[in-house]
Amino acid sequence: MRMTFAWLCRLGLAALLGLGVAQAAPVQDWPAPGKPVMLVVGNAAGGGTDVIARVLAERLQGVLPRPVVVENKPGASGMLAAALTARSPADGQTLLVTPITLVTTPHVLPKAAGGAVDVMTDLAPVVQLSRGTLLPVTRPAQGLRDARALAARAKEQPVSYGTPGAGSPMHIAGELFRQAADVPLTHVPYKGVAPALSDLLGDHVMVVFSDLASASSYLQSGQLVAIGVTQAQRSPLLPEVPTLAEQGFRDVAFETWFGVFAPAGTPAATVAKVGQAINQVLAQPETRRRFAALGEVVVGGSPQDFATRVRADFDQFGRIVRAFGISVD
Repeated sequence: MRMTFAWLCRLGLAALLGLGVAQAAPVQDWPAPGKPVMLVVGNAAGGGTDVIARVLAERLQGVLPRPVVVENKPGASGMLAAALTARSPADGQTLLVTPITLVTTPHVLPKAAGGAVDVMTDLAPVVQLSRGTLLPVTRPAQGLRDARALAARAKEQPVSYGTPGAGSPMHIAGELFRQAADVPLTHVPYKGVAPALSDLLGDHVMVVFSDLASASSYLQSGQLVAIGVTQAQRSPLLPEVPTLAEQGFRDVAFETWFGVFAPAGTPAATVAKVGQAINQVLAQPETRRRFAALGEVVVGGSPQDFATRVRADFDQFGRIVRAFGISVD
């Protein structure tokens, strides 16, 4: 599969324009007048979550009557940022911007390492920013046209797959695929997606489970090909790539997300105002275009919708982690 970056962005924008995120009225009476809004990110500057947060901060500047700043608090796979947010005043001024790892990491990381935060009771879901997909990628020279071919290859010879780390969503996806395909696969954890993809290009592993944003430049150049996506339906950003479920691996069907959380105890009216402002930003075509360039499809919606999603994913990934005995090495 070969594509251009401009094509990816145009396709993403076209898909996103039909999602119908409601245009909100201008936000009035923001809580705690005069204070800046802080978006806390559990990754270093320049990472995917940081970029998402900075797009959000920039677009919020035009909606809120105050500055919006990004505070990077890396460590413990995002749990230090979650703990910082949970301990902050519940006034809508400190918000956590996080990927789905917020609900996977607690199952694989000792609670003490994450600052003793309980993500299900210490944080309040505000809004789901976007949804994305994971995807197994490989070199064209391997001759693997789809995930079925990968499963067949694994029955003939040893196959190793790389991920950005033990206990990551990519590791979970790889283990789900291994079980669904009923083949032996060797997991090779790396410290991030970039080194995993580098080793893939160097033929040290046969496949890497990656996020779309990290793999996109390699897909565009033709250095790598995607052989499936983990979403239940095809991604509007990669419509020609079949889902793993379509290819017969029905138990490998989940999507990733980015979302915003407030400290638990934040008044419902404040959460609603925060969500209103963010939904207004998500409805802007420029925001949708920039999210699409990062491999993300805008979602938006209510705190209640997001809370339901968070609870379901937390429970689902807990069951998966326990079933496979996944832990951080």
